[in-house]
Amino acid sequence: MMKKQETKKAEPMRRERKPPKRKKPERNIPETKKTGAKKIILIIAASVVLAAAVTALVLFMTNSTTASGTIGENATWEIKGKVLTITGKGDLADCDYYQPWRDHTDKFNRVVIEEGITGIGSYNFYYLNNLKSVKLPSSLKTIGSYAFGNSRYLTDIEIPYGVESIGKWAFFETGITTITLPDTVTYLGSYAFDSCFVLESVSLSDSLTTINRDMFQSNYALKNVKLPMNLTLICQRAFLGCRGLENITLPDTVTQINSSAFSDCTSLKNINIPEGAKLGKNAFANTPLLEPATVITQQPADVKVTAVGQDATVTVAASGEGLTYNWYYRNANDSKWKKSSVHTVSYTTTMTNSRYGRQVYCQVIDKYKRITKSDVATLTYDTGLKITLQPTDVTVEKPGDEATLTVAAAGEVAKYTWYYKNPTWNKWSKSSCKTATYTSIVNEERDGRQVYCVVTDKYGATVQSNIVTLSYKK
Repeated sequence: MMKKQETKKAEPMRRERKPPKRKKPERNIPETKKTGAKKIILIIAASVVLAAAVTALVLFMTNSTTASGTIGENATWEIKGKVLTITGKGDLADCDYYQPWRDHTDKFNRVVIEEGITGIGSYNFYYLNNLKSVKLPSSLKTIGSYAFGNSRYLTDIEIPYGVESIGKWAFFETGITTITLPDTVTYLGSYAFDSCFVLESVSLSDSLTTINRDMFQSNYALKNVKLPMNLTLICQRAFLGCRGLENITLPDTVTQINSSAFSDCTSLKNINIPEGAKLGKNAFANTPLLEPATVITQQPADVKVTAVGQDATVTVAASGEGLTYNWYYRNANDSKWKKSSVHTVSYTTTMTNSRYGRQVYCQVIDKYKRITKSDVATLTYDTGLKITLQPTDVTVEKPGDEATLTVAAAGEVAKYTWYYKNPTWNKWSKSSCKTATYTSIVNEERDGRQVYCVVTDKYGATVQSNIVTLSYKK
């Protein structure tokens, strides 16, 4: 048998002892305070963990998609955080009021349209009351009708260079305060910036030749306007009601300013009218620029010539610049006024039977197309109508007796009209008597009755008799 070999036990390794570290003297902290400090540390640690969790949740929610979909066949949309992002190629499809994102308008206040989109369709962002900011791509060429209309809180948008066309009503009733259109814009639709109440400054593309109708109507805050250098036409009501507008410079290329273009610009003090430019009706009505207004210093007066066949002339005089005159007339049996071919300070016509009683007036128009209307004058001639026998006072013997009045006239008499008034009355009454003789019983009520007759000839000329009194003996 082999003997078991004895094994020696290994000696344990000796560790060098290091000198003990000096301990800081312990503070004699009561046990209760030590426990409270631990609790505070635990609460702080828990708060930090909770804050980190909340931050992570917010970041997750911010980066998560709230809603998404397609618009047309070539673009998609997605709402993340507070941003609606649209990606794709080409033009966005037109919408009606109900856009694809209409049910989610409370979830975003900013729109970002990515590069590649070339057109914004009609009504794409219409009536989005939460929309405040829009970023447009440099690839954009067109902005459709009503595209951003009625988005009242939209204040931040920049039209990129390359946009060529902006449709009608595109930005009406938005909250933009300044707008600059690049020179690539060649078309700007009517009403595009209508009722932008806080819009203060506008710089228009030099490629535009027309400012379409109602473009900046009721932009009360508008103060600064830079017009296109090749502008030729300002359409009706383009700047109507721009109360803050004080000065505006028109390029010499302007040839026509249509009706009410600057009407009710109540602060407008300075404007240059290019020579030869045609102005529409009331183009500058109700503006301090035009004070003092045209004043008629001589009104046309009634004219009566001595006989049919003679000329009747009426004249008007007025103060103002660049005055022109339009006369209007209507004959006695006409209900509507007609424009005369006369455009001088005097109006003359030969009196005929059909023109007896003709009425005329003049419109005086200054160089700003303000119209001041004259008084109406009546043209007549002596028809030979006159009273040849006047009625006289009548006193009857007793109450209840009849009183008779008679009138006679020369001329081509057509009718007699009698009027009467009892002593206690304030107004005259028209009698039913239509002859040259008037008869009435004089009783206690009619004692002191006054009577007169109006004689009318076939031309409409009239003559009135004396007023007489009916009474009875006392």
